[in-house]
Amino acid sequence: MMFGSNVITVKSDSDISHALTVISDFVSEKALVNYKAAMANVSRVDFCYNFQMPPRNVSEYIKALSNSSVSRTEPMVFQNQTVMFSNGMRTLAVYDKLQEVLRKLPDDEATNEAVRLAPGVLRAEARFKTSRSCERLAKKLGFDNHRAETLLREVIAERVLSESMSELGLDKPIETGDARYARLFKVFEPAQALALAGLMVVCDKYGAENVVRLGFCKRSTFCRKRRYLQDAGLWLQTARKHRLPALRIVAANERIRAA
Repeated sequence: MMFGSNVITVKSDSDISHALTVISDFVSEKALVNYKAAMANVSRVDFCYNFQMPPRNVSEYIKALSNSSVSRTEPMVFQNQTVMFSNGMRTLAVYDKLQEVLRKLPDDEATNEAVRLAPGVLRAEARFKTSRSCERLAKKLGFDNHRAETLLREVIAERVLSESMSELGLDKPIETGDARYARLFKVFEPAQALALAGLMVVCDKYGAENVVRLGFCKRSTFCRKRRYLQDAGLWLQTARKHRLPALRIVAANERIRAA
């Protein structure tokens, strides 16, 4: 509706205000009522951000996430191009935007302009899929309603995405396998480092989502140790020779280039 392609995201409160005005005018004209979209309750919202990077790095972030887990969600990996962590209320998704656009081309659901813009875009999304999930989000943020004027704001999107990146472990650099273990023993005392190294080995071999199911530890123990590793930037790893920067650094570099 706004840009003719969802490769381009709504970036500012002025964009949001314009979109709500367009919706209000359209509904008012068609339904012959005085409709105010800003006052409507939100029944679904996808907060998203395009991280622009060298195209080869997009797949590396996805690979790093594909063996991960997020509390109270079910992990799903699609063709090594999309990683999702989902439950009945929300979904955290990270995917290769170009691959999504290319899949839509045969059905004329994507444009040549979208194909031009999508290379090197790692899309991260926090999706709140029902009216109830939007209401719960609003309450978590300290609001007494989940109207569009309340939730659809730049500051809310930034907060939700920042928290989501932290949950995924993408707010820290992603170390290589060898560097990850070496740093582990620099950050933690030897006994704790050994215990955490054991969890890392099991996760790397069987997948983080299978650790509790296979009986290696209790869920509470797994969650506690995962948080230690996430806080230290050691939860994810990359198979390439050099670490991947934290996504906040990628975004900051993008803003510098844009300026």
